[in-house]
Amino acid sequence: MIMPARQSGFTLLELMIGLALLGMLLLLLFGALRLGSRSWDAGEARLSSASSQTVVAGFLRRRLSRVYPLRFKRAEGQALAFEGEPTALRFAGRIPTRQGIAGLHLLALELESDELILRWSLPGAEVVDFSGLDGTEKTVVLRGVKDVAWSYFGAMEAEADPVWQDVWHSDKNLPVMIRLTLTPTEGKPWPEIVVAPMLPSTANCVWDDFYKRCRNTTASSSSGGKSATTKPLTQ
Repeated sequence: MIMPARQSGFTLLELMIGLALLGMLLLLLFGALRLGSRSWDAGEARLSSASSQTVVAGFLRRRLSRVYPLRFKRAEGQALAFEGEPTALRFAGRIPTRQGIAGLHLLALELESDELILRWSLPGAEVVDFSGLDGTEKTVVLRGVKDVAWSYFGAMEAEADPVWQDVWHSDKNLPVMIRLTLTPTEGKPWPEIVVAPMLPSTANCVWDDFYKRCRNTTASSSSGGKSATTKPLTQ
């Protein structure tokens, strides 16, 4: 008796098991690709945030390190052009040339809606305060800002001890250090930005953009017309 030859192939059960295993492998592969894509996006977001922090922090450091001890010519005395509040800072300094006319300006760093903005105006001979900054031209320093907190280190009076304080109004002294704590609408608070102004309250100088240093006008006039300069300031 001749037995029929067994036909080669897969049974239905074997085929179902094979498809199930293939589906599990595809699911694991898809999960790995999705995890890799999320990790890539998170890395790009962190890199973008770090780059933004570096650019903005550098811009603010340059502005704050160049705080100039300009004095308003008031009838009751020459008050320093510096007003430090917990959420805003107004001072005399310089803006980048591309933003407008080069030279000394009155500046204000303020939080408007969710933007940190910089306002500026040229100080005229009759200017006695910062009221002329209201409604002036502005540029957005950083978008997506939830909160800012300014603080100032120093002593507003000669007999006082230097401490950190939230408000600075002094006709005699500039703060020794200025600190900014910035909280974005998304993500963690930025590292604190702490800057020490280069010029003391008693400085009498004109900033030289070419040599990047302070020219002392008093020393120049007392040295028989010869130009005298202080130690160059770093960029």
